[in-house]
Amino acid sequence: MSEAILPLFWELASLEDSSRFAATAKLISSLESSQEDGKEKDLSSDLQYSVKRLVKGLSSPRQGARQGFTEALCELLRRFPIVSSELVIDLAKQHLQTGANMKGYEESNALVGQVVMVMALFRSGRLTGKKVKEETLSFAVDQLLSCRGRKSYLTEICSTVLGDIAASMSSPAFMKHLMPLLKSELEVGWENCTPDQLMVVLKVFEHHAGALGDKHWMSHWQCSNILAEENTQRLIDVLLKAGSIHSAKVHGAWILLSQAFLPDASKFEAFWRASVENTLLASTHDRRFAALQLAEAVLPLASLQQLPVILSATLLKFVVKCLASKKSYLHAAAKHFCESLVLNFKTLAEADPTAAATTADASSERQIEGLVDVLLDLLWHPSRDLRAAVDQIFRGLVRHLNSASLDLLVTAVAGQDKEDEGGDNEEEMLTDDDDEGESDDEDSDDDDDDDDEVSDVGSDDESDIADAAEGSDVGSGDEAGDDSDEGLPDEDMPEDPEEIARVDAALAAEFKHRIGLKKQRRLERLNLTHFRLRALDIMEIVVRRSHRAVFLLRLVLPLMEVTLEKASDGQAKALTERAQGLLKSRLCKSRPDSLSTGEEVEEGYVVLQQLFEFAGHASNASVSANCMQAIMFTLRVMHISSSTSASGAAAPSSATAEPSRIVEIFSTPLEEFITKKGSRLSSSLFTELVGRYPAVAWLLARTMAKHLPSSANDFRRKEICTMLCTLLSRKDSSLYAPLHFFGLAKVLRRSLPATLKQAIEQSDKVKAKNFRQLTSLIQHFLRLSSQSNEKLGKNSCEELGTTLASAAECNLASRSPEIKAMLTKLLAQCKEVCN
Repeated sequence: MSEAILPLFWELASLEDSSRFAATAKLISSLESSQEDGKEKDLSSDLQYSVKRLVKGLSSPRQGARQGFTEALCELLRRFPIVSSELVIDLAKQHLQTGANMKGYEESNALVGQVVMVMALFRSGRLTGKKVKEETLSFAVDQLLSCRGRKSYLTEICSTVLGDIAASMSSPAFMKHLMPLLKSELEVGWENCTPDQLMVVLKVFEHHAGALGDKHWMSHWQCSNILAEENTQRLIDVLLKAGSIHSAKVHGAWILLSQAFLPDASKFEAFWRASVENTLLASTHDRRFAALQLAEAVLPLASLQQLPVILSATLLKFVVKCLASKKSYLHAAAKHFCESLVLNFKTLAEADPTAAATTADASSERQIEGLVDVLLDLLWHPSRDLRAAVDQIFRGLVRHLNSASLDLLVTAVAGQDKEDEGGDNEEEMLTDDDDEGESDDEDSDDDDDDDDEVSDVGSDDESDIADAAEGSDVGSGDEAGDDSDEGLPDEDMPEDPEEIARVDAALAAEFKHRIGLKKQRRLERLNLTHFRLRALDIMEIVVRRSHRAVFLLRLVLPLMEVTLEKASDGQAKALTERAQGLLKSRLCKSRPDSLSTGEEVEEGYVVLQQLFEFAGHASNASVSANCMQAIMFTLRVMHISSSTSASGAAAPSSATAEPSRIVEIFSTPLEEFITKKGSRLSSSLFTELVGRYPAVAWLLARTMAKHLPSSANDFRRKEICTMLCTLLSRKDSSLYAPLHFFGLAKVLRRSLPATLKQAIEQSDKVKAKNFRQLTSLIQHFLRLSSQSNEKLGKNSCEELGTTLASAAECNLASRSPEIKAMLTKLLAQCKEVCN
């Protein structure tokens, strides 16, 4: 025997999967060399020793010995047909048999070894196929049935192997070889069936129902289809026989049955409601724990459309109650469920990149909407663990959101119709119908009684106070007259001390009741603010992870409305600051895809109009800055830059906004900014447009030039001149000037002289730096006029030249030699251009 293989058996017991796999590969390679590729008729000494050592080691509880030895034996049986199944069975009878003198743990190890030996035979293909011997198959089935009956912890694994053997066989082979061995299992009926037997029955029904025939099923199960809807309660009754759950794994029959119903959405929903919501969650702690484990096991098997069914409101509210306190009996299980839920969402998103498209049908959209609604309701609870779980779930759910679910989030951030609902949700969540919550229920009942007493006292107090006031004629103006003693008790006031004490007590109770109501309203407002802050956290997740432009566009106005709310206290101020930060730092700086349809572009037009209304009522510079950034973001997602570029190239598969519609939206606010002194619009709204979207700005340039003479003040005139100068001095102006400059020049020929005359008349009030912007505009205008094919007319030349000459003699020019020199230079340039 080669000494090289001995260390490999130690490596097979390693807890590391990679070490066991490597040791198995080395062992098989070494045995192939010693056996000369299996050409010898007899087993080599190394192969004989290895088979014996592997079979004997199946009962070893040391580290990963069972896993490693089972893997190696399975691979050995695959690669060496010369090793007969009879040899393995004989070795098992020698080294894995139990005896009366064995200790308890020795018997357990031997029984486990027998089970994994049968598993190795099955996975190596020795129990299926045409060459399988009836003696070998009979021994394996008897061994599994025997072990299942001796140890409760082996029942599930033995039934799983029996079901897998039945599923791997063809129907003729099953009826010939396996059916006689499993006859007692398949004829047990509903009343005597156990969850372990049900696992075998389900596998046989799935693969060989037709071979057995309807007669068999009707005779023993009173139906031709054991998965029929009318058998749901029977199946649940069988599964409930599993008893208490003492491990971290739910019984395999639950998972197998859930998997059988998954292909049919309606059947699965009916089964889930009947088994999980109406049975497990409404029972003991063990069964509630089983419900969490079952949901955790079924989630990876379900499709996106079935997730809202599994994550029902009943299940999630139960998770909420468990996460609310670390003292909760199932707190750790609920926390682990949430972590598993997040991983499943991530796996689903990676495995099914087109999942978002599959949710287009109405039923799926309603399910997603229902799931989002439940998750948002969970935000009312103050548990930090719960909020973290909701955040994690939303990170995996973002790409599957639809319009209805986004509207729910927007409503939550706005806080509409949520104040009363929040109180109801909190009361419902904090109510526990478990044994551990009996004291809480009693307290809540006491509180309810107290509330009833307070309300009753309040009503009695009001009548007592009214009766007392009426009887005492307090405040009676007819008798009191205008004396200073008006309103004080008079002779008609009751003098009975008991009556006075009763009135005083009624007044005190009423004041106390009103103070309590005031505190309650204050607490409700605080809870609503906290809920909205948590909803903003969810909205930030959507902004970070979503690339759908229309979804992000629909968040602009709700966030703006929150930033405009008046902060009455510190919490409300935190809400507005949080919304402002999300709008400016996250949403407006995001880079989503462009809008894809004409309907989405129409939404963009509406958003722009509403943003200008907000800007027109801005109370400070911060609001104006928010509006400016929101407007620029809206223009960016509307694909203005590409659709209005000189090349005219638009991004593929995206809808583009019409420049004329954008101009219509901007024209009215621009005119208001120029002409109305009381306008609250900021110049940054238009300067940013000129800098980023010159194609649209060129269309607005005529409006600027037209209203330039009627500027509300010197500052507004300077700002418009600056915008026009920026537009005319751009490096790419040569691309737009041939298309737009001639029309602009017609307006400037009339507006520039009028504006200059107005500045001359107000020369005592005009600042020199503001006047320089006007001269710069005239300079750019004359430069482009000289370069264009269209020349200024003689009349226009004379009017502009005369005005420039008058300006050179005004008070402002006399105070500033620089301005006078500039005007003289412009006069000469004007004459040159006109000629």
